Amino acid sequence: MSDENDYADAHVEPPVESTPPKQFWGMNLNTYCMLMNLIQILPGWGWIIAILMWILNKDNSPEIDRYGKNVTNWIISFAIFFMAMSVVSGIFGMVGLVLTFVTNAPLFLLGHFSMGITCLVVMIVGLVFPIIAAVKANDGILWKYPFSYTFFK
Repeated sequence: MSDENDYADAHVEPPVESTPPKQFWGMNLNTYCMLMNLIQILPGWGWIIAILMWILNKDNSPEIDRYGKNVTNWIISFAIFFMAMSVVSGIFGMVGLVLTFVTNAPLFLLGHFSMGITCLVVMIVGLVFPIIAAVKANDGILWKYPFSYTFFK
């Protein structure tokens, strides 16, 4: 009987309510950062939406600011690489065209081949890198994009 009295006299603390994790656009932090990386795959508006996601919530979370800077640095670097590879491929195409007229050999295909390889590499890198970064972000890991310059620190 003394056991019953011990339980009755014992002071039980009510469970402490923990604050729910902060939500960003209805998503938790890892999901938001994952989407910020993944959405840039969308043609056209993907880059703009990713940068807007960073700008609109960078003051609300230091993690979003870190991920957003990383994504924006990649987007700018990728655009620069794409333009540079396009110029180089265009030069190869023009050289091949001139050599075609000079030698009467179909060397203009050199430009088409180099542009095709360039487009293939750009498409693969533009799809694979954001997917890798999104998977890592979902696990809470900031993955630095390879070949990305740091414009925002």
